[in-house]
Amino acid sequence: MVIADSLELLVNDKSINKDISKYFVDLSLTDNKGKVSDNITITLSDPNNELTEPETWRKLQVVLFGVDKGTYEINDISGDI
Repeated sequence: MVIADSLELLVNDKSINKDISKYFVDLSLTDNKGKVSDNITITLSDPNNELTEPETWRKLQVVLFGVDKGTYEINDISGDI
């Protein structure tokens, strides 16, 4: 699946769409109310182990349909990497 034009993922103000496009499966964004942290989950499929694990605590900005949905800290990576 290719990342839609309506979605832009940025790390350190640099788009990573081209880097992960061929691995992209799904994005889930939970916008919690109040002081509860929002949550984003990005699912990638990399059967040939071509991706390297991103550094934790980096900032990931999500822009959906031209609207900034926030900047998130990468604090958990799971799966077979």
